[in-house]
Amino acid sequence: MAVINAKDLVNNAIIFSIWNSTGNQRSIALTSGFTDNKYEIFVSGDGITSANRVTNSTPIVNKSYLIAGVFSAGSALTIYTNGVSDNGSLTGSIPANLFASNSPLMVGV
Repeated sequence: MAVINAKDLVNNAIIFSIWNSTGNQRSIALTSGFTDNKYEIFVSGDGITSANRVTNSTPIVNKSYLIAGVFSAGSALTIYTNGVSDNGSLTGSIPANLFASNSPLMVGV
């Protein structure tokens, strides 16, 4: 969960992640600005393929939001904006578990 000011959406910011695409070390990431300037959560069960959920709403620039992503193993991937479910499109299959990546936790990159 993070409080985010929407001024940085176009910068493709990582809110937090345990994710390294080049080394097939994907696990989980919460991002902003990658898909239509919306918030998005990504999860991977094998380090290679992933599922992702994007918010339904588009943030307003210079407004702060409380963003949370919830992964329920094998069943749900939910993203919340200001405490309200804000599920937009889901791409991929939700994995049964998260990949045990050796990538470091990155926050606010």
